[in-house]
Amino acid sequence: MYEARSFARQGTQYSKMRDLSAEYTDLDTPMYDIETGNDVNLIAMYIKELLSIVHRGLPVEYREVNDDLNFIRGKLNIIPTVLNVKIHKREAFNCSFDDLTRDIGINRLLLAAAKKIESYTNSSDL
Repeated sequence: MYEARSFARQGTQYSKMRDLSAEYTDLDTPMYDIETGNDVNLIAMYIKELLSIVHRGLPVEYREVNDDLNFIRGKLNIIPTVLNVKIHKREAFNCSFDDLTRDIGINRLLLAAAKKIESYTNSSDL
């Protein structure tokens, strides 16, 4: 009996969602129009979510780096190192290593969106 009631409730929720989605079938018409300044709620939602992400910690990735260094770090590349020693280069050791960075695509996207929101909020009286 419990399963039947639960299923009936889910069916009702699904039909409400289906009716709501019917309003937004035209993909060319924006659901939110930030440029007119009429939708402050979308900006507030984005800022709230951005603060939540920053509080948890921005995503990071390892990137492979190849660089001339004063010391050995990671894998030593022999041939470029020998060439650097021959020309008396100060950073003689040519090394390949993985470097942890926050400069990744999703973080750049978050920053670009935040700058766009800042330009809208500075240009209009919200």
